Amino acid sequence: MQNWKENLGLGLARQMLGADLAIKRRTVKTGTVHRLFQTDGMSRDVGETSFEVAQRIVEAYADFLALAEPFPGCIGDARQLPHYKQAIRDALAVCIRACEDAELLTVLKQYYLKLCLWQDGVGEYPIGVDFSRIDLDAEPMKIARLVQQKALEIEKWRPVIEAEQDLLQRELAEMGL
Repeated sequence: MQNWKENLGLGLARQMLGADLAIKRRTVKTGTVHRLFQTDGMSRDVGETSFEVAQRIVEAYADFLALAEPFPGCIGDARQLPHYKQAIRDALAVCIRACEDAELLTVLKQYYLKLCLWQDGVGEYPIGVDFSRIDLDAEPMKIARLVQQKALEIEKWRPVIEAEQDLLQRELAEMGL
């Protein structure tokens, strides 16, 4: 059995959400993200309808992040999200308030804070240094210029990202986290 903390990493958050928290096992169950809300880790006292809607939105966001999360140091366009950014934010807040499991709460908080990586007006491709789109066999100086150019592009967005990150952290604090 693997500890869930050992599985932290890019693209594994979806699997973490699928952990069988009802019996507190620490093994990751691939492809079971939708079991999240069938566990003992969530209280449905927030209202069945609002919880069910929030559940579907958070599940879609988790699935999306597993496949489309920007590389570290990059941001993506908010239009690529599976729902409006504010709807995801609201759904995560509902689930965070209903969460009774510390491990699950950690994942939901991470998802909440990752919303700042999605901004309006970024465009079709993520902004930042995405090494998957760079020909690493090219001349080293050409690669260096490209990396420098991409780093400058992300710098223009840094104040927006940091301001939103601060806001999201304040909102989490207001939720008691």
